[in-house]
Amino acid sequence: MSQPSPPPLAPSPAPSPAPMNSGAAAATKKYGQVFGGMGTQMANSFWDYMQRPENKSRLVNILDPLIQHIIQSVFPYIAFSAVLFVLLLIITVLTLIVTLKATGYTSITSLVSIPSGPVLEV
Repeated sequence: MSQPSPPPLAPSPAPSPAPMNSGAAAATKKYGQVFGGMGTQMANSFWDYMQRPENKSRLVNILDPLIQHIIQSVFPYIAFSAVLFVLLLIITVLTLIVTLKATGYTSITSLVSIPSGPVLEV
C-alpha cells in the first residue's frame, strides 16, 4: 500500500522592513545591513540633517564654487582632447583615401555604369 504524500509546505512570510521616516531607503538599508540598528539610525539622522533648508543652502554655497572651479580647470583639457580626436579622425580618413588610391583600388560605383538619362534601346 502506498502512503499519502504529506501536504506541501507553505512558504514562510518575508520579514517586514523597518518603517523609514525619510527618503533614504536604499542608503539606510545598505548601512542597516552593515552596521545594524546603529547604522540605520545614523543614516536616518544624517539624511534628516541634510534635508533641512539651511543645511541645503550651506551645501550649495560650498559645492557651487567648487564645481565651477573644477569645470573651469578641466574644460581646456576636454576641449583639447576633442580637437585632437577630430584631427586624428581626419588624418585617418585621408590616410585611408591615399592608401586606396595608391594601391589602385576602384570602387564599385566606378565599375558599374549608371545611366543619367533615359536609355533607349533599339
